[in-house]
Parts: sequence; C-alpha cells; structure tokens
Amino acid sequence: MKLIYTLCLITGLTVASASAQVKVIGAVEPNDLSDKYPTHNEIYGKGGFRSVATVLERDNITPARRSEGMLVYVIADAKLYQLKGGVANVNWTDAQFGGGSSTTIVPIDKGGTGAITAEDARTNLGLGNLSIQNKDAVEITKGVIDGTLIGNLTPEKGKFTFLDVNSELTVTGQVIVNGDIKATGDVTANSDIRIKKNIVNIPEVSESLRRIHAVSYDRSDVELHQIGFIAQNVQEFFPSLIKVDTDARKTLSLNYQSMTVPLLKGWQEHDELIVIQQRELKALKDEVAELQKAVAELKRLMKQAK
Repeated sequence: MKLIYTLCLITGLTVASASAQVKVIGAVEPNDLSDKYPTHNEIYGKGGFRSVATVLERDNITPARRSEGMLVYVIADAKLYQLKGGVANVNWTDAQFGGGSSTTIVPIDKGGTGAITAEDARTNLGLGNLSIQNKDAVEITKGVIDGTLIGNLTPEKGKFTFLDVNSELTVTGQVIVNGDIKATGDVTANSDIRIKKNIVNIPEVSESLRRIHAVSYDRSDVELHQIGFIAQNVQEFFPSLIKVDTDARKTLSLNYQSMTVPLLKGWQEHDELIVIQQRELKALKDEVAELQKAVAELKRLMKQAK
C-alpha cells in the first residue's frame, strides 16, 4: 500500500511540474517549413542585419522576418542591400558602408556627379561617349588605354573613333593627329607680350626666302597630294621652325603657323624697297619735268634771238 502511495505521489508531482514548464533538449522542428524560426515571437529575429550567400537567399527571407530599413550583405555580390519604401523584393536597394544609399545624388560642386545613372553622369561631367574604366589606375598614352586603342577591343583593330567634349579639353604634351583638324572657331596660340622676353627683331630674310622652294608632292605615309615646303630645305635657313620627332627615323615636321613670320618679314622688306623706289622714281620724274621746262624756255629764247 505504501509503495502504491509513493508511486501516486511521484506521478502527481511530475504532472504538476509539467503543467508549469516543459524543458526540451534538442532542436524543435517546425510544422511550417517556410519559416525557419516559427517558435519565435514576432519581435525576435525580425529585420536587423544579416549575411546571406546569394541574392536568391536574400529574396527568400520570409515576410515575417523583414522590416523596412533592414540590411543584408550578399557574399556572392560583395554588396550590401537595404529595404527602402517597403518590404517586397522590389524594395531592395544598394547601400554603402557608412555612406548611405547609392541613390543619393551628390552635386558636382561637392565632388559628385550630380546624377544616379552612368549616362546622366557622363552628360553632367562632359565625358560624352568616353567609356568608364572599372580600374583604380588607367594608363592612357597616345590614344591607347592600357595597350588597346580607343574604339575597339584589341590593339590590332582599335582606332580612335569619336570623342565628344562639351567643354574645354586641356592636353599637356604633344597631340598627334593622323588626319585633318577642323575647327568651327579660331585656332590660336598664346602671343601676349607679358609672357615674352628678350624680344629682338629678326634680321632680313628676303635672300633666304628666295632659296626656299614652294613645291607640290604626294605623301608616302598617307594618300594625299599637297603643296607646301620641304622641312630640310626650311631647316637650313630657319631651324627654329623645325621639330625633330622621337620616332626611329627622326622625322622632321614644320611649324607652318610660325612660317608666316618670315613670309611677312619678307613682304615688309619688299614693300619697304618698293616705297623707296617709288620715292626715287618721283624724284626722277620731278627732275625730268624741270629739265623739260628748261629746254622749253631755252627754245623760246633762241626763237626770240632770231
């Protein structure tokens, strides 16, 4: 009897304990497999920050575990995303560590582009059709970007096709153009007296100009027929007008713009000579007129003497 009483007492204590608290050792398997933590209260495991492997895993986060403003880092993309304006998948936006959303427009005067899209940024910055290089450092040399000519994918086929600059283009160094240069405005060079010193009039050039030959010719490097001068011929008399290139052949080029200086100087010398000759001719004409008057007067006197 005592044994039966003891068993009943133990059973009652067990039931009473179970009615207050149930301790489970191990994992609890949910009935609804769409939610990983169905036993949590609504405020737990919701929103906040988490890291997932792929975008698909990000999109599969259940609505019950989402809240506006939550952050998710996608390892495959190495990007941070944030829910903005709602909790649907269309509301995921790129975010920046410590910099806010990438949709924030930073004005140009604040160091930004003033745009969200790459196309608008190119327009705002005056880049035209220049491609954007996704590199920390890009080497651009003689129309070549990292060994590939602008306008194609390989150095063998590449060429500089089109460059649209809506503002000033400043180039420090030499610009080499294989073709024509056209301008709707003026082509000028700095000539302010404030940037010049040791100014000396050049000596007479007429004799030198007589020995420079104006010629017509066909180019062997490009298919062109032109008129002009021979650089070696000009170099003999005006060496400062000639530039020696750095290529293997040390090709000579002529500064045709500055060639106008000796040509103008030569015209001035001839014009001055013409003015002097005109003065001398006028003096001779005056002398002839005086002689003619004297002869006429002599004839008149001789006629009277008869």
